[in-house]
Amino acid sequence: MTVKQFGYSARPGPGRGTGNVARIDGMPEYLPEQTYLIFLGPRSSLGFSAPVGLYQGAFLINDAKQAVNALGNRNLTFDGSGGATVSSASAGDSDLVRGPVSYPRLKALIQQLVLGEEISLSSMASQLKGVDR
Repeated sequence: MTVKQFGYSARPGPGRGTGNVARIDGMPEYLPEQTYLIFLGPRSSLGFSAPVGLYQGAFLINDAKQAVNALGNRNLTFDGSGGATVSSASAGDSDLVRGPVSYPRLKALIQQLVLGEEISLSSMASQLKGVDR
């Protein structure tokens, strides 16, 4: 799959140009030979696309079959604090997901959502963390 993304700082090399491409803060970069799960927004009229939420929508799948975005997944679920942002939530909040999550669990949740199943955010957090409530 090829994704045309603005703001990616290409590395210099044969067939890659000079590497003088504009860098956009928040735009993920991808490494060869790595596996990613990317939630892409619609293509622009020029054929560009970007992950939804930039860093938030691009997950590296590591060798341990864990998925993590550049924000350490701290934005993956809500914190249950009545509107406070995830970044301001306490580290002990039971509904907060941070750090790598199981890719198979994330994939299963995505499949449920695609099939139209309703999943509460606290249930999603529990499933990602492997906790039964």
